[in-house]
Amino acid sequence: MKTPLTFLLSLTFLFFPIYSYSQDKQLEVLGTPFVKVESNSDTTTRYELTKKQNKEYQLIITEVGGSYFWTSRGGKELLKSNSGIYSNYVSPLGAGYIKVSTMDNTYIEHIHQGLNTLTYWGIIQK
Repeated sequence: MKTPLTFLLSLTFLFFPIYSYSQDKQLEVLGTPFVKVESNSDTTTRYELTKKQNKEYQLIITEVGGSYFWTSRGGKELLKSNSGIYSNYVSPLGAGYIKVSTMDNTYIEHIHQGLNTLTYWGIIQK
């Protein structure tokens, strides 16, 4: 036998959909890199990326409720700012940044790994 409380709860779930995090998650930037540069205090090495590496090192930034996340780099939060033709996404924890050109749909992704850096140049797909 249903009590009034269970009846009300069942109506709540019927008329109010369950909140889903993925419904609010939007793709902000999707980029494909074509060049990778690794640097440390001793050496700098430039690599032309293969098609497999293009996919492996793909840039993904998502937006959830006005906040931005570096999804392809462990979901680190990013701060977004716009300056002229550029959209800038910066990690407040010092993990790196992404600069996107809205003029020619290119980007640079700069990642800090201790005192070493990785930099990717690529084309924006979205």
